[in-house]
Order: sequence, then C-alpha cells, then structure tokens
Amino acid sequence: MILSVGYWTEAILGVPKDAAASSMKGGLPAERAARIAKDNEIMSKVIDVTYASLVAAANSNRLVPEQRYRIIDFRTVHLIADTTEYHYGPTEPLIVTASTINHLYYEALSESYPHDIIYYSIENIPDLYGSETGHIFYRENPDLDIWAHQDWRNWVSRWWETTEGSGVFDSPRGGFAYQDFPMFHPDWLARGGYNHIHIGDQNWAGDGTSKMTTKVVFRGKAMKITMGGGTDPWIFLSPAEVTDITIKDCSDGVVYAGMDNVTFGQNCYGNKFHGNVRDVTFGDGCRDNNFMKDLSSSMIGSGSMSNTFEGNVYGCFIMPGVSSQRYQGDKVGQIIMLPLPGP
Repeated sequence: MILSVGYWTEAILGVPKDAAASSMKGGLPAERAARIAKDNEIMSKVIDVTYASLVAAANSNRLVPEQRYRIIDFRTVHLIADTTEYHYGPTEPLIVTASTINHLYYEALSESYPHDIIYYSIENIPDLYGSETGHIFYRENPDLDIWAHQDWRNWVSRWWETTEGSGVFDSPRGGFAYQDFPMFHPDWLARGGYNHIHIGDQNWAGDGTSKMTTKVVFRGKAMKITMGGGTDPWIFLSPAEVTDITIKDCSDGVVYAGMDNVTFGQNCYGNKFHGNVRDVTFGDGCRDNNFMKDLSSSMIGSGSMSNTFEGNVYGCFIMPGVSSQRYQGDKVGQIIMLPLPGP
C-alpha cells in the first residue's frame, strides 16, 4: 500500500487544544512537578517485558491491574509516504500500566524523554505503523508546547534528487538518490508526512526561549497549519498545496502551489506566490509581495504597499491606505474605499 504525503492527518505542534486533546496537556509548573514525582515512583515498580510477552499476557488475561511494565523492545515503525518501505526508529523502552487483566492505560512513560506525555496503543496497524511493537498515537513536549498525534520524534519523509548527482533533494515522489528527512528537528522543522500542524510562538527565535531557528520547510501538502510569530520567520513551501493555513509575520517566503482559506498576520513582506490565491486574508502592513497568478475572494489590510498582482484580481477587498500596488491582470470586483485602478 502506497500512501500519499498528505495522508497522515491530525499532527499538531503547539496549538491550543480542543476538549479531547486538552486532557493530554502538560499543565502548569506545579502540575508538571507532580507528574515528574509520579514518574519517579512509577519507574521504581516496573517489570521488564518484551512486546510479545506483554501481548501474550494480555491475551491470556494475565496482566496485573495497576502493575507497570517496561516494554524493553519498543520502537516506532511507520510506512514512509509515497513508498512501500517502513522507517524503523531507535529502540525506546516505554513504561505502561495495566488497567485490567487484559488492557493497558493509554498513557505511557519514556525514560529517554521523561518529560514527554505519550499515549500508546498495544495494537499494530500494518498499513500505517507496521507489525512490531504497537504504536504511539500522541506525543507532547510540554516544556516547548510541541505535540502531535503521532511520534514526531521518530517520523520521517523521503525526498529524491530531480537531477542525478545534484545533492538537492526536492522531489517528493521519486527521482534519483534519496534522503529521509526528520519530521521535527530541534533547530528547524522539515514538514513531511502529516497535514495538520501548529507551531507556537515560543518555538521561534527572538523570544529568549526559542529552540528553533526561523527556517521552516514544508514538504508536500500543507493543510490546517498555524505558525506562531517571532522574528521574521522564513517560510518555504514546495511543492505545497496550502489550505486552511495561518502564518504570522513572515518574510521571504515562497509558495509554489495554490492557496485556499489562508490568513497571514501583519507585516508579511517579500513573499512570492506562484499559484492561484483564493479566500486569503492579509493583515495590515503587508508589502513587497508578488502574486504571480490569480487572486480571488481575498482581503488585504490597510497600510499595504508595493505588492504586485501579475494575474487577475476577482472579488477582492483591499482596505484603505494601500499604495504603490501594481496590477497587471484584469480587475473584477470591489476594493473597499479605494477604486480599482485601470478601466
């Protein structure tokens, strides 16, 4: 079974959570301290088991309720998008707790990352996670407010050279030599293999607590994405299909495919949009952006200037204070408090 890059869904980093996900949140510092104390207690009362022996015990009703078990051979396995190959992560023992004689609680503890909040299932899903040691279906670093509905620490996407020997891996679907890129990196984010992501403000350079630089690369489809502010994040989306996205204060970005239902924050500048742009909202002070194809059903905030519209403009609202805009295509629709230039 070959799955597309956009197949993986509901991966989120640092977004305010809905009711279901909020129960997984790390909480305030006092709550985290209590959780760490509990984790230390848990690790002192653990039985080491292999995944196979744990499954056998569950299937034969031999688990001991409230007993903790360390799965010594757990590792994340997942199908690499657009391939028939699986990626095998490093061994990461997980501590789980029996809820009954044949079931486990979902919450697990990693001794490698003791601060992480992990939800684990003993079940294997061969078409997605392989048939090895169960799978992590939620992982959070509460200190950085980074979370995803999969094991983002051990998830990769594969990229190929489009020109043999170039060393440039920019093709998502086949080519010459290839490399596997991590889903998350402590210094930058290479987005691949999921399509719902939020990066909170604290993960950007400039706020004193940042663990990421301002470089963000999206590989494949980009849907339902929110990125926090910071110091002029540099954003590159290629070849992204961008929908339901919110970007705050970005500069020098490049979008190669179209956009739909997108919101940009204030002071976005120097971006190039190679595809059609529809139902997009730009905040105040956006400038020096180049729309190379059609712009429709969109709004540009006040104080925007020096933007270039090479394609047609349909049904758009541009707030007062806009100046020095260049319109090269047809203009059809309405601009608030400012007449459309040209005939």
